[in-house]
Amino acid sequence: SYSRPLGVVAYVVGNAVTKAGGDFAQVVFGSSATGIVRRGHPVDVVPVVVPEDGWENIKDAVLTLDDELDLIDGDGVRILVVASDGAYYENSQGRWADEAFPALAARGVIIVHIDINDEYYNKYSTDVAPEHRHNNPYPVLKIPHDLNSLDIARAVSERIVASVTASNPKQM
Repeated sequence: SYSRPLGVVAYVVGNAVTKAGGDFAQVVFGSSATGIVRRGHPVDVVPVVVPEDGWENIKDAVLTLDDELDLIDGDGVRILVVASDGAYYENSQGRWADEAFPALAARGVIIVHIDINDEYYNKYSTDVAPEHRHNNPYPVLKIPHDLNSLDIARAVSERIVASVTASNPKQM
């Protein structure tokens, strides 16, 4: 199951952002986006909902986070952590991601892509037709589904620090 790694990612990112004085929100996305942690709520325990509906509505997820956090036009450090295999089966979703992610990056949003690869999704992901796969120009952090929580936290933390440093090395 990938619910534990998603929970660890949310906990680590949420606590780091909150301790740094920032705002955090989390959504889980399948055919729609479901809000899990609203802006300003503590991240003591993160309830994890795993969408099982077969495709990922990345557009709704990003726009929901934008509503919560002013992700697109806000100021300060803005990090979009996407935990996905990057296969957006609704054709318009892949095209949207291909256009939106570079536009977000141009507006200063740091994009961190995490692939939590469960065995089923590993096999499934390799069978995804190219027209459904998002052309992700960002490095993908692959996390085995059976990795322990401490190693997940360490890997995610290191990737976020590296991504923030690479995006704005003068302020680090």
